Amino acid sequence: MFGKVKKLKQALAAANERIKILEKSIADQKDLYNNAQEDDINNSTFVIDFNAINVFSIERLNKGQAVTVIGFVTPDGDTRQWYLYCSHEEHNRLAEEFKKHIKLPKKGRK
Repeated sequence: MFGKVKKLKQALAAANERIKILEKSIADQKDLYNNAQEDDINNSTFVIDFNAINVFSIERLNKGQAVTVIGFVTPDGDTRQWYLYCSHEEHNRLAEEFKKHIKLPKKGRK
């Protein structure tokens, strides 16, 4: 009887080790997926026709993740926000494009 208990304990220990290996594999796969999504977001570009929408601001906020917020007014006069998950570089490119659209001087110029 004690031999059976010993074998069951060994089998249970082996099963627990396999579970740990599988859990680690799942965690690694989740990390790969999340990193791929983040890379996709960070490498995405945006083209915005500032003439087609009434944009009044572009801001960078951190809502658990850095996000670019574009403030605009709808044709009905409602104020809305558009959230873009993009890299800091892409945010800066959009901000420079917006500055040109509204003819603001570049940072550091008077």
